[in-house]
Amino acid sequence: ALSYARRQQQEEETALKKALEASEASLKGVELLEGEARSMLLERLETEEQELEQLRISSSEFSAESGRHLEQWKGAAELVERQKEMALNLEEEEESAVAR
Repeated sequence: ALSYARRQQQEEETALKKALEASEASLKGVELLEGEARSMLLERLETEEQELEQLRISSSEFSAESGRHLEQWKGAAELVERQKEMALNLEEEEESAVAR
């Protein structure tokens, strides 16, 4: 009866050791997967940060280009206004000359 109890205890210890080894292997697997997932997330974050920076650069370039166009349009509008004034002045001068 004593040897049966010892054999039973040894079988239980062996089963527990195997279960512990399986748990440790599973834990290592999970840790590897976590590491891979972390690496993938970091790569994705870095890529998204680069894309965001490129968008910022593109946005500021677009703003600068828009500002240049706006200044050109303002300049053109001022030129048209001066030309209108000159035409009106010339018209007034011609009318004065005809009246004299």
